[in-house]
Amino acid sequence: RRLRSALGADGGAPLSDERMQFVANALELRAFRLLDGDDAEALRHASVQAFQVARSLPRGSVPLDAAAALVRVSCLGVLGDRGADVRRLLLDEGLPVLPVDASDWGTRVSASILDMWLRLFRKQGWEDLDAVQQRVAGLRADQRAYEPTFLARAEEQKDARPAWELMSQYHLAKAAEILGVYLSQGSVEGHYDIREQLEAQFDRAIATAGRGQLMAQEALARLLARTARVLVDNSIWTVTRAVNSRVTRFVGSLISRDRKQPIFEMLPPQRRTLREEGLLGSGHRSVVVSLPTSSGKTFIAEFRILQALNQFDHERGWVAYLAPTRALVNQLALRLRRDFAPLGTIVEKVSPALEIDGLEAGMLTDKDESRQFRILVTTPEKLDLMLRGGWEEKIGRPLTLVVVDEAHGLGSPTRGLKLELLLATINRECRYAQFLLLTPFIHNAAEIARWLSPDSNKSIERNHPADRTRRSG
Repeated sequence: RRLRSALGADGGAPLSDERMQFVANALELRAFRLLDGDDAEALRHASVQAFQVARSLPRGSVPLDAAAALVRVSCLGVLGDRGADVRRLLLDEGLPVLPVDASDWGTRVSASILDMWLRLFRKQGWEDLDAVQQRVAGLRADQRAYEPTFLARAEEQKDARPAWELMSQYHLAKAAEILGVYLSQGSVEGHYDIREQLEAQFDRAIATAGRGQLMAQEALARLLARTARVLVDNSIWTVTRAVNSRVTRFVGSLISRDRKQPIFEMLPPQRRTLREEGLLGSGHRSVVVSLPTSSGKTFIAEFRILQALNQFDHERGWVAYLAPTRALVNQLALRLRRDFAPLGTIVEKVSPALEIDGLEAGMLTDKDESRQFRILVTTPEKLDLMLRGGWEEKIGRPLTLVVVDEAHGLGSPTRGLKLELLLATINRECRYAQFLLLTPFIHNAAEIARWLSPDSNKSIERNHPADRTRRSG
C-alpha cells in the first residue's frame, strides 16, 4: 500500500480497507495490553508491527476522527522507537484542519487536545511547541464563557458523562502543556520531576474517564501516558542532564530559537549510546561505536568532544577529528563550526596536503587563547605527518581525544595499515590521548577497543533490534 501510494500506481490492494483495519485494530490491542507491563522490548516489538500496518490506512474524511487516528498511530510509532518516521508521516500528511474554534465546548476541547498532541509528536521547530502553549492558553481564556452552557445542557439531559469526559480532557491538556514546556526548557517552573508531574495528570485523566465509563477516553489516556514517558526519555534534556556546564550550554544552543532546525530530542540509538551505554559520562579511554548509517554518530561524537574539552580544559587540550577524504573533512568542519560556534569553541581544519604551510603553522602555534583552536579536522595521513614532525610539542597543548570517522577503514587493504600505525603512535606518544572510533559496521569492535586501551575500553554496537531495522530521517 505504501509503495503503490508513493509511486502513484494503480491496482487493487491485497486486502480491503476493512480487513486491513481489522488487522491494525488487533495489533493495536496487543500493544495496548502491554502498556502497563515491564517488558519494554515486547511493547516495542508489538508497537512497531501495529504502527507499520496502521500508517498505511486512510485516515477518513472527518477531521476529528482523522486526528484521533493519527494520534493513535503516532503513539504506536513512538512506543516502537520510530519517532523519526512519525515526524515524517505528520510532515508529509500535514495535520487535519480541526474545529478548535467550534461553538460547542466539548468539540473545541477535543479538537484542541488532539492538535496539541500531534504537534508534540511532530515538533516542527518552535512553531509547534509554541502552538501547544497557545492552545492551552486559549482554552483557559474561553473556559469561563463556554463551559457553563455545555455543562448545563448535560445536566438537563441528566447525563454526567460529558462532565467526566471534560475533566479527563483537561488533565490531558495539562499533561501536554507540561511536556511541551519540558521539551523546550528542560524543567517546568524550575522543577525537574517531569515524570512525576506527568504521571499525576495522566492518573487523574484515567480515573475520571473510568468514573464516567468512557472506555475510549480511558484507552487514549493510558496510551498517551506510556508514550509521554518515551518522549521524556528521548528528550535531549533528559539524556544530557547533570553532565557538565559545557554540555548544558551546547544543548541550549541546539534548541535555540535562532537555530533553523532546533533539536528537541535524540534518536533512540543516540539515547542508548550516550545515556544507557554511558558514553556521555564515560571514563573509558577507548570507545568504538558501531551503529547504522543515519543513526547520528556525528551528533554522538560532539557530546564526547565536549566531555574531553571539559576534562582537559585547564591544559587547553585539543581534539583531532579524522575523516578519510577531503570532502568529508570540509563537511565535518562546517558542521562542527556551526554547532560549536555558540560556545566559542574554535574549529579549524588542515588540508590533506603532505606538508604544513605557513598559514597552517601560524594557526597551529597561535598563543592567543582567544584564537586557539580546540578541534582540528583533518585526514589520518595529515595528522600522522604532524605527529612525526613533532607538532603536538610545537602546538604546546596536549592532544586529548582522537575521533576517527569511518573507522571500518582499518580493514582496508590500502589505508588500513596506515591508520592502525597512526593510532598505535598516538597511543604510545600522546600522554592524554583518548579514542572514539565511529563506524556503521565492524566485526571486531570490542577487540579494537581493547587493543587501544586494555584496561579502559568499551564497545557500543548495534545489538538493539530497533537499531538494526531503523532508517532515520
